[in-house]
Amino acid sequence: MSWESISNIAPPKAAKVPPKGVAVTVRKLGTRSGAMVRYIRIAIGPALSKSLCLMPEEINMALALGGGEHAGMIGLSVDAQTGGFRAKRTKDGCYVLTVNAASADGLFSLDFPAFTAEATVVHAQNKPPLAAFRATPAMLEAD
Repeated sequence: MSWESISNIAPPKAAKVPPKGVAVTVRKLGTRSGAMVRYIRIAIGPALSKSLCLMPEEINMALALGGGEHAGMIGLSVDAQTGGFRAKRTKDGCYVLTVNAASADGLFSLDFPAFTAEATVVHAQNKPPLAAFRATPAMLEAD
């Protein structure tokens, strides 16, 4: 009788958040009823968080999809009054926000590989700073 050795292969590690950038992943969450909930998780690096003036433990943010010369770009900015996405601070100084399947419908795919991207901060008069980063083509392939 022969035996074949099995290698223990560690799962891939989560993408580390660049200090002046973002890490974007798709997550799945199983519910008690057996349904699978999918969502997009955007982690904002600590240096970028400071550039965006993110101070409290939780803050409302606005998420925008660029068009025209900014096609393929995603923008993040603080919008304390009408921002529909709540960002929460993590222990390492990053902020994390999630985009649920209903919000992503028609705009983003919920099946793309995780990626990191450097962000540029744009300052406009009388507006909060906006961080813009390029989304991958796989993320922009809306279902």
